[in-house]
Amino acid sequence: MAGTDVTARRRAAIAEILERLTPTQRLALIEALAAFNEAGGEPLAPDRDDTESHPLGWAMDVPVAGDA
Repeated sequence: MAGTDVTARRRAAIAEILERLTPTQRLALIEALAAFNEAGGEPLAPDRDDTESHPLGWAMDVPVAGDA
């Protein structure tokens, strides 16, 4: 359970940071992380549900607070 709590807190903290980025900045981050993932030979992360998401598990077209 403790690991689940830590993961939930980390996800929330990351989400707060991502909300501060513009859509263009978020896309650049996704592209950079995907390149890093590919260079490291890491397998793609599985989707957490049936909704279409980025291979790293991030939804691509979900509006985020602060988007202008």
